[in-house]
Amino acid sequence: MSVKVARGSAADEPKLRSAYPALCVHAPDDGAVSDVGFGSDRPPVDAGGCPCSVQIPVEHVLEVRSAGRLLMRITCTPVHLAELVVGRLFSEGMIASIDELSAVNISADSSVADIVFASGDLPAASSRGEVDVVPTYGTTGRPVPAAERGAGIAAARDRGEAVWDVESVFSLARVFAADTPIHTATNGAHSCYLAVAGELKYCCEDLGRHNALDKVVGSALLAGDDLSRALVFSSGRIPADMIGKVIRAGIPALVTKAVPTDLAVRMAREAGLVLICSARPDSIKVFNDPASFSDDGALL
Repeated sequence: MSVKVARGSAADEPKLRSAYPALCVHAPDDGAVSDVGFGSDRPPVDAGGCPCSVQIPVEHVLEVRSAGRLLMRITCTPVHLAELVVGRLFSEGMIASIDELSAVNISADSSVADIVFASGDLPAASSRGEVDVVPTYGTTGRPVPAAERGAGIAAARDRGEAVWDVESVFSLARVFAADTPIHTATNGAHSCYLAVAGELKYCCEDLGRHNALDKVVGSALLAGDDLSRALVFSSGRIPADMIGKVIRAGIPALVTKAVPTDLAVRMAREAGLVLICSARPDSIKVFNDPASFSDDGALL
């Protein structure tokens, strides 16, 4: 079943960044910086410098509602909002399938996403915890129940297919290194890429790395892509909650240019998730690959 998506009817493109005046101050040529202290006794400082205009990212709050009920508020970059909502519901376990959604309607001012569920209500909401009503960049923090761990990962493994190859990961790293529009302009956005069966299909940016991941997951779900054949490439650090999202989504491989936490590595090994970090155009670090590591994390 396809999900109907209605986006805001505002004539203008969403504003993703704003220019603000600032005072640009550089260190003295000799590198000497006086110790002026802190507190009420601190003397005024003549900063010098020169006026400049700085591009900074727009911060937007999206309310997600269904039949008048507030489900969550998400602090985000105001683009790919329907994809963000679909990906968030799925990666947080609030829906088990895209078939549980009937429509996603974004208001004209992009402040509200109204969700229509196929059943008329949030499926199994009472058994999946309270809804998140605090503005957030990332996650509700729900644990990943054993029953939800790695179904898509297992499907990829059962097909006997390699879920990644060195050439494809380095190719993605080169694309990633070329940067993305909002980050290029502001140096203040995360990005995430999603490839399916080796083909790069989606790239999304957001203030938060969790949101960027949810956006590409939502994009793939709305397009009917098979996430068990997908690989995601993130710009951000990988803590346990990011691993949880990828596991719930059934994506068998996660790559990042940053680093993981110890719990994230343990979760990836438990679920059989391929985890590749510090990915650059000339080197990567493989923290887990079922083809290379035993169940206890030792290299084969």
